[in-house]
Formats: sequence, structure tokens, C-alpha cells
Amino acid sequence: MPDNYADARLHRLFAEESDIAELGIDVDRHGDHIVLRGLVESEHRRTQIGRRVAEEFPDLVVHNEIAVIGVGPPAEPEAIS
Repeated sequence: MPDNYADARLHRLFAEESDIAELGIDVDRHGDHIVLRGLVESEHRRTQIGRRVAEEFPDLVVHNEIAVIGVGPPAEPEAIS
């Protein structure tokens, strides 16, 4: 499958699957390798994305370089002037 079709298929999967719903994942394809980069809020979501890409493209090697950022409540209340 041409790279641009694979990229479009992946971005659609990232956006439309309810257990992923991520728009900021970058995909780089180099031969038979796919490299995923971006930021997500949990290890579960990172793992889920890597698993779904591997399922979608079983003949390719997936390198999941997605980073997990901590999302939590603010340390102090926001001051509104």
C-alpha cells in the first residue's frame, strides 16, 4: 500500500476509534517500519494505539515512540482577574 494511503488510513483510525480518539499522532513510514510519535495522556492509550497499528499492518514493524504526559488536577486554583 502506498505510504500516503497508509498514513490516511492510520490517521482516520486514530481519530475515529472511540478507544483512541487522538489527532496528534505523527506517522513516519520507512520501508517496512512505521514509527509513531506524539503525546497521549495514559500508558493504556499509548499501548492501544501501538496494538491497533500492528493489527492494521501485520506485515510492518511498529516502533511506538509515543510519550505519555501526566494529566492531573491543577496544583493551585486559577486566579481570575
